[in-house]
Amino acid sequence: MEKMTDSLDSGGSIAECESKISSIDAQIAKLQSLRAIERNKLGKLKYHSTPLHVLPLEMLSEIFKFFVVAADNDLADNEIVVVPHAALLSEVCHYWRQVALGLPSLWSELTIGVVERPEEKHIQGIRAWLARSSPLPLSIYLFWDLEDHIESESAVINEIVGVKSRLKSLRIGGMVGNGRQPPTMAIGALMGDPLPALQTLRLDDSIELEWAADAADARIDLSAVAPHLRTVVFPEDYLNLFDNVPWPQFKDLKFFTAIDDTFDILRQSRNIEQLEIRTIQWGYGEDTSLAYGQPTLALPVLRHFSLELEFSTTDIIGEILPLFHCLACPALTSFRMHFELDSEALWNHQEFALFQSRSPHIQHLELSNAMLDSADLTSMLRFSPALKSLILASCNECIDDAFLQALEYRESDADAEPHAARLEVLSWIGLRHKFHDSVLEGMLRSRCLTVTPPSKIARLKKVHIDCGGGHVMVDAAFAAQMEACIEEFVIL
Repeated sequence: MEKMTDSLDSGGSIAECESKISSIDAQIAKLQSLRAIERNKLGKLKYHSTPLHVLPLEMLSEIFKFFVVAADNDLADNEIVVVPHAALLSEVCHYWRQVALGLPSLWSELTIGVVERPEEKHIQGIRAWLARSSPLPLSIYLFWDLEDHIESESAVINEIVGVKSRLKSLRIGGMVGNGRQPPTMAIGALMGDPLPALQTLRLDDSIELEWAADAADARIDLSAVAPHLRTVVFPEDYLNLFDNVPWPQFKDLKFFTAIDDTFDILRQSRNIEQLEIRTIQWGYGEDTSLAYGQPTLALPVLRHFSLELEFSTTDIIGEILPLFHCLACPALTSFRMHFELDSEALWNHQEFALFQSRSPHIQHLELSNAMLDSADLTSMLRFSPALKSLILASCNECIDDAFLQALEYRESDADAEPHAARLEVLSWIGLRHKFHDSVLEGMLRSRCLTVTPPSKIARLKKVHIDCGGGHVMVDAAFAAQMEACIEEFVIL
């Protein structure tokens, strides 16, 4: 009996032990699961808190460079403003600060708003910023808004003068003094000695320039001061600051002047690749001697040309003859022309056709506020064999049934050369609704839905038509076809 009791007690102990073991195993499994969860959390926390441990240094550096973008137009009132993005990156954590301070490229662009009586901490901030950018070239934008320039200019300019041998790009804008004049003293201080690294100079036209006579004593030999200058932006009156402007070495040129001065400048600027002109006195009525008396003016490497015709008054209303009669641009691919609102210019499509015949590779044509009619625009397309993009803004008289029908492609006209056979992009905004929607639909259908290879024309890829208050109505099924067929289709 005792042996049987011992056997039962032994059996009970085994069952109890096995139960305890199972319970412990369950607890271990639960703890292991909790440990796995916490390890996962820890990994995520480390990933977010110390990205240097995850991203290679080179990749993080590139991300920083992408993030740091100069905010040229974000100048606050009554304080000196430097671009904050690099500084913000350097304040996130110790590791980020080490990376940011070790990347001079993050500190190579600087925007400074120069105001009355800057505090010493602001001057020290500029000094530290410039030191961190060493030894890289610098891009600096100085913006003035002062009643009295003496104290502020001397404090800020002294810091810039100390590093001006590294200036690659210099932009100066704003106004100084009760007369609201440009900061000519600063220009003289910064450009009084050679700037061997300077490639870009931009002097903003932000005020009324009635100070040319006063600037006569500050003339600067631009060829000697900036021997490597390639990009220049300045209004006409700034030319009074400079002698020996090296026009032949410029690649990118933007200026604002009267049309007769424009001819003189372009004759010396044969190597420009990008040109932007804002010009006045462009209409000469019946006096065409200025334009027609010019010999052919060739700009052999010009690729992008923007022409703004401004300040049209009753005294200068007339035929547009600024450049077209004599200008030849065989490499030109992009042409933009802007008219001042409500101009009453007389368009001479024969003269523009002559310009186009000398510039046969224009792919992008953009017109705004142009008082052209549909015949003028049709003529433009007829002489634009390489045209791929047609951008119109507020050209109220251009688009009518006649123009749309001229643009429509018909397989039956196989022997005729279609207008703008390579056209891929249409963007017409702010147009007057002078056409029948069915005619527009027919043109779009012919250039999108019925184009099958081989064809004489390219298929449209992007269409954006906005007539403002006059809504264009196209068939819903047709619109759905267009949306499925091309990259972008918007009609309002």
